[in-house]
Amino acid sequence: MKVRLCGLLLGLALIAGTAQAEKLLLEGTLGKASVVVEVDPSANDEAYGRYFYDRYRRDLRLSGPVRQGDRLKLEEGAPWQDGPKASWSLARDQDGHWTGTWSGDGKTLPIALAPLQLADKASLDRYRQRLRQDDPYEFRRLQGLTLEPGEHQTFMGHELRWWREPLSGMRLFTVEGASEAANGVLRERLWREVDAHLSCLGSDGEHRLKVTPQLLTQRVLSVNLFSEYSCSGAAHPDFGSAPLTLDLKSGHELALEDLLWLGRGQPIRPAADDRYSPALADYREKTLAPWVVRLFTRLYPNLMRAPADGEGCDYRTADVWQFAPWYLTPKGLYLGPTFYRAARNCDEPGGTLVPYAEVRRHPGPLVGLLPR
Repeated sequence: MKVRLCGLLLGLALIAGTAQAEKLLLEGTLGKASVVVEVDPSANDEAYGRYFYDRYRRDLRLSGPVRQGDRLKLEEGAPWQDGPKASWSLARDQDGHWTGTWSGDGKTLPIALAPLQLADKASLDRYRQRLRQDDPYEFRRLQGLTLEPGEHQTFMGHELRWWREPLSGMRLFTVEGASEAANGVLRERLWREVDAHLSCLGSDGEHRLKVTPQLLTQRVLSVNLFSEYSCSGAAHPDFGSAPLTLDLKSGHELALEDLLWLGRGQPIRPAADDRYSPALADYREKTLAPWVVRLFTRLYPNLMRAPADGEGCDYRTADVWQFAPWYLTPKGLYLGPTFYRAARNCDEPGGTLVPYAEVRRHPGPLVGLLPR
């Protein structure tokens, strides 16, 4: 999902090349406020990090010289930022605790930090279990947050129950009568959006999410999640769709190739932890994308004409359809183009549907789930 790139951007300064020293993962107090801190003490011969106040859960940057033994000096903000910066001065004791002072705005406050303690993973959903292992700092950001039930909505004859995480304001629904497995995936996706939102914002970012259910039958849900974001530290704002299509009985997320398959033999599905494996990327580049260009040239000739000035949105280029976001609608399967950042305004032309009759001419193994 594009919106997760914001969280990755925030972590770029924490990457230490081929030989990475162990990160410091700490929690404690700055003055009277609870904070959580992550510092890579020797990334590229300097110390980089971030921290958040428990009350707000938004990152503030830390940077400074490489750690000297059991002492660490840091400044808030990125090294390239001008102006006065608050400073941290810390020393570690034999138990791994760090104490010192924060100085800024004419004030000095005490800091007391201890190794980070994480919640028991037994009661967590799969997303937060993975996050607990792969990124404890991001996991700790979500620790203690809860989902609040909201309004009911009727959509295509079925009941949706909305849920909201209050700190981020992120909202998503579950489906009344769907399997627990399917609703569990929807709750996990909501937590993923909460994490992406809070990771993106930092001290000066913006992030908005629009959730639009597109199709809901007894068996299938398809929903589009459209994000607009300008993450802290990013050079430019961005936006993009990250749709989700679920089998409401099994709880499995459907891949495009489950429904539409233009290749030979069994469809190539995304791997569990790799949305675009080399084999799938090759199929979409050489088979799917050129087919989409030919089909849409026939169905939508006005859209697929060459730009008059030579610099407009050129939908004839197969590359823009290789990793098309997709979802199901009552009238057909939507495929959207994906352009490079400078031409991102071309991403949402609207109405680029593959009719279901066309999909059934190239059926994937689960084509029977499509509406009649």
